Amino acid sequence: MAETYANTFEALTLALTPKVLVDNIFSERPTLKYLRRRMKPVSGKVYQPLVEYDKLTGGFYVRGGPLTNSVSGDIATRAEFSLKYYQMPVLLYAQDVDLQGSLGLVDLMQAYIRNAIKSSTSELNGYVFTGNPSASPAQMDSLNVAVDDTATWGLDPATRSEWKAHIMESTDGVSPSKENIGYMITKIMETCAERPDLVIVDPDYWQSLYAQLDSGIQYTAQAHASNPVVKWGFDTFFIKGVPVVSDSDCQGEAFVSGQGTRANAKGYQAYFLNFRHLELVYNAKRAWKWDPAGWRRPENLDAYMNRWFCWMTLAGDMRRSLGRIYNVDLTQDLADFELGTVVAPS
Repeated sequence: MAETYANTFEALTLALTPKVLVDNIFSERPTLKYLRRRMKPVSGKVYQPLVEYDKLTGGFYVRGGPLTNSVSGDIATRAEFSLKYYQMPVLLYAQDVDLQGSLGLVDLMQAYIRNAIKSSTSELNGYVFTGNPSASPAQMDSLNVAVDDTATWGLDPATRSEWKAHIMESTDGVSPSKENIGYMITKIMETCAERPDLVIVDPDYWQSLYAQLDSGIQYTAQAHASNPVVKWGFDTFFIKGVPVVSDSDCQGEAFVSGQGTRANAKGYQAYFLNFRHLELVYNAKRAWKWDPAGWRRPENLDAYMNRWFCWMTLAGDMRRSLGRIYNVDLTQDLADFELGTVVAPS
């Protein structure tokens, strides 16, 4: 027997289950597609992953002993991530709803919900890059926070020297060269023996890099057909086996010379991401679910309203597996390109 619903609103709303919402929202952008594969449900509003910062020490011993009883000290601590609270409201005016026939109402609802899904995709992708947990109300933690060398999430690089990303910066301007991209990948692999999954840059930076590719070297996606980025259909090329993609939400602006700090020098940026150590954590009770009260009639509006919620944030357990290039000057001439310096965590 077919399931029945109280009204068209309820039917269309309940058809969009959390999985359907997530599959549709976490699309169109490479970072969101990767995070869709790295979602972790948690209980409560705080997530505390274990962060390893040291390793155990073994050794050889002579036949028959003696064996040492000394052991290494602590090898791990915990970072702390607080979930942030996201909503997407959907509002339909009664004049648009009550004068519709049943088929017209379905079309109207679907149009509004499609718009809300696309809006969530655009908003959340922006927050993934530049969300500010210190804002009011607090926004989700972002790559801007995660891929950095400052104190965050309860840990300080001043006392935990491994708790920072690889950084390349220069107030004289960093060259937008493919060699600098490759050099950062090499330094990350030297530190943690793991290759980044993705390099993300602004579209103008991507075009600058693409123009430098040697047609005689296999940078193309055809050589990496099994890579997820290629399967998803994003424009990409590969440097040292890592796909380089563009995203308009990645930070990028004109470099400013004569400045004393990387913040004031501005410039374009590049993120080097390892999704084995990045997650989108969420509260399972409030994850892409419609308001339990259903569609409401606001007291001050002649309209119908509903919304979906998600309590979530970006989290990670190994900042040293990540990298970031600041202060890229796209106006540099090819003849002036220089290899930058990478400051690596211990």
